[in-house]
Amino acid sequence: MKSSDVRESMREWNHKWYGFWNLTGRDLPYPRAMDVVDRAFVPADKPRLIEYLKSCPIAIQCMTQHEFQCEFCDEYHSKSTFQSDGEWLWPDSLAHYVQCHNVALPNSFVQHIRDRAYVPCSMNTPIDINHLDWPELEIAENN
Repeated sequence: MKSSDVRESMREWNHKWYGFWNLTGRDLPYPRAMDVVDRAFVPADKPRLIEYLKSCPIAIQCMTQHEFQCEFCDEYHSKSTFQSDGEWLWPDSLAHYVQCHNVALPNSFVQHIRDRAYVPCSMNTPIDINHLDWPELEIAENN
């Protein structure tokens, strides 16, 4: 995807979750990490944005630990550990993708972090994942 297309999709992102990648190549309502790489995503505060992503507490950690390999390098990440600031939810691997592979963040997420003055929430800040606007998955059954 061209940088201008990535920037447009980041302007239009209207969810409160991000970084849940389509790792299958099938037509799913999640982007592939490679589709949101933008080498021009270099805001002056990018290190502070990355630190915020890393510093927010873990909101969800599943008992079974499954890992996946980064699409771009040999690093492995957990499929079952997610961070939150009480409003947004993201996998703990998102900071890696932004820092090491120029994955862009949605404009609304960047503005949210800036509005919070880059200060992560406390460990006790809850998030209700049931009220996040998850995409509908329509599974066609083959008969």
